[in-house]
Amino acid sequence: SSDLVASGSDVELIREEDDVSVYDIADHPDFRFRTTDIVIRIGTSGDTSVTKENEPSVGQVARVDVSSKVEVVWADDSKTIVLPQHLYNVESEIEEPDRSE
Repeated sequence: SSDLVASGSDVELIREEDDVSVYDIADHPDFRFRTTDIVIRIGTSGDTSVTKENEPSVGQVARVDVSSKVEVVWADDSKTIVLPQHLYNVESEIEEPDRSE
């Protein structure tokens, strides 16, 4: 068994913070959306008590703004702006054809 010192002198620095160029930051594959992608709402933002039972859960991406918020046109023709972590991209399950041939 290891003995931990309460003073914190046994804390090991695992990794220092690095500054990186914005050009080195890659898109997260789960949050990549394009216009016309079909999406499913998987979460809500804010107060969940105001979420309506009949709120549509399937829609199509109309626009992605510079802050990565996604404007969705829902099945009932309503439009909302949604954070990408609250959407599931159905298109991500469909493999794109190999265009290298």
